[in-house]
Amino acid sequence: MRLLILLCSLAISIPASAQEGMTPAKQLLFHLTNQHRAENGLPPLTWDSGLARAAQAHAERMSREGGTGNIQHQYPGEPDLMTRASQAGAHFSTASENIGATTGQLADIDSGWMQSSGHRANILNPQLNAVGIGVVQVQGTIYAVQDFSQTKPTLSRDEIESRAHQVLRERGLKVDPSDAAKQAARNSCNSSNATPEGVVTAMRLGCTDLSLLPDLVLKTAPQAKDHALAVGACTSPQGRESSTTYNVSVLMYSDGH
Repeated sequence: MRLLILLCSLAISIPASAQEGMTPAKQLLFHLTNQHRAENGLPPLTWDSGLARAAQAHAERMSREGGTGNIQHQYPGEPDLMTRASQAGAHFSTASENIGATTGQLADIDSGWMQSSGHRANILNPQLNAVGIGVVQVQGTIYAVQDFSQTKPTLSRDEIESRAHQVLRERGLKVDPSDAAKQAARNSCNSSNATPEGVVTAMRLGCTDLSLLPDLVLKTAPQAKDHALAVGACTSPQGRESSTTYNVSVLMYSDGH
């Protein structure tokens, strides 16, 4: 039997849930991946259903594109990895991908990945903690996709605001904790109205790590260290936070506040 294995790896810097859609083929690759990590002293990856949906959709796309010679990370008209993973419901700050195809056995893809420096680096990346896998078999060819991520906790609006208050105070910035200040900041998230009374600067900021918020505030308004601030978490029109970014509104009040 002629064996053909084609592999590509992709890494992009930027909650595990029930093992949705876990088939025996996916289970095998999931097991082998965590076995490799254990052999190298790394913690196991958790299964992420959002990543799995994105990986399965891409594996199906690869199978439709015509054979092992045309496997790609992104086809014309297809979103990139981060967009695909986000749209599938994954919450992350870093994502990477391995893809492969073979006319042999599924384990051959895993073996090829581990013999390729780029794929091996994704599998053994200590910064990654979740994976979703897609597998499709069509006319004797197996297509496989591994989508990895460093998952990001899904926080409620109140939790985002509490964390934002904490990191700002830790940097010595003054935060008004009142409900009125919080609501004013929330209202400014999607408002095109004039700046609220008493506010000299209104900022809309987004970050994948809330610990970076103080740096963003001070970069945008260096004088913020001398003013009281109000912070409110912004939500999407659907009422939930972005999959990859925490969006907040920060109001900087005049000296008399």
